[in-house]
Amino acid sequence: MRKFVLALVACFVFAFLFSTLIYAQEPIKIGVVMGLTGPWASIDTPALNGVKLAAEEINKQGGVLGRPIELKIVDTKADEGETVAAVIRLIENEKVSALIGYCDTHWVNNAAPLAREYGVPFITPGATHPRIPERTGAWLACFGDNAQAAAIAEYAVEDLSLKRGAIWVDTAVDFSVAVCAYFADALKNYGGEVVYEDYFETSWTDFSGMVARLKEYQDRGEVDFVYVGV
Repeated sequence: MRKFVLALVACFVFAFLFSTLIYAQEPIKIGVVMGLTGPWASIDTPALNGVKLAAEEINKQGGVLGRPIELKIVDTKADEGETVAAVIRLIENEKVSALIGYCDTHWVNNAAPLAREYGVPFITPGATHPRIPERTGAWLACFGDNAQAAAIAEYAVEDLSLKRGAIWVDTAVDFSVAVCAYFADALKNYGGEVVYEDYFETSWTDFSGMVARLKEYQDRGEVDFVYVGV
């Protein structure tokens, strides 16, 4: 009986050690959703390269708790339907532990709330709206629009002695609307003045009307600089 108990304990110990070893060798899957095709490729592609480099460096150093990082990358092609489908697929099918995605607020707003519903952490490497964590539950790896707007306003007024600004806002991009609003407030706080605002959309190809309006203000000596929220 004693030998049987010892053998049984030995089996349990072996099974535990074996399962622990197998678990330690299993990769930690991280989903990556980026707009690698379309208008956002110019900013999402460099971000993806950074994610790849970070995973490579971590794996060279032994991974996390002895487990390698495995990236599951999806190009959502600047499409909202593709974004939702990719997030669900990565969580439900690929069983990712976390998601990294997008360098623009609009796309984070599409993806991160869904990840939060599943209880999966979402990190954005480049989106900068300071209210993203509150609204979507995502983590910002970058500075916020309020911080960068304040820095530029301070530089314009205190370093360049430029106080009278025009602001050009891209109304089709959440980032532009937000950062321009923060810049307007910051410029006033540093003693500057927003002379006027003008509006455009990303898809435009003719900006001659905006340039003509700016020239009118310049000819009257009323504008020192233009802040473009892009």
